[in-house]
Amino acid sequence: MKYLLKEKRGYITERPEYVDVNENIVVEFEFEDGKPPVIDSGLYAVLLRSDGKEFTYKIDDKLKVSLNNKEINKGLFSLTVVLVIGNEINKSWRCEPFSIESLTDIIGNVREVNESMEVLNEIKTLNEEIKLLKDRVELLENEYDPRNI
Repeated sequence: MKYLLKEKRGYITERPEYVDVNENIVVEFEFEDGKPPVIDSGLYAVLLRSDGKEFTYKIDDKLKVSLNNKEINKGLFSLTVVLVIGNEINKSWRCEPFSIESLTDIIGNVREVNESMEVLNEIKTLNEEIKLLKDRVELLENEYDPRNI
């Protein structure tokens, strides 16, 4: 995964097609002007999972960080990159959030969507049949002449 850091925001520019659950997730960062702000400072990736658990990783000199896949597990994450000089945060970039899902969960969600689609198709078919019946009743009512009884 790769982020472009501009002004105070970070934008995802590359997203992996899949990640092996046994491998760490590597996140790369690129600055809009091509270079980090200050070399002798610390850049950190601060991840906040949707359940409130926070993870902090130091970004290396190649502007990469390896997220421990077993430690962070799955979920929706917000990401903030912070530039620390001394003991103070000098600058930060709020990045687009990302999620880590397991293939089992994704397949389960797809199955749920497919089941919902089958129900929706059945409802559509029933609505079409109801419309045909209404049209037939209307036609019969138009043909009905009470004087012929």
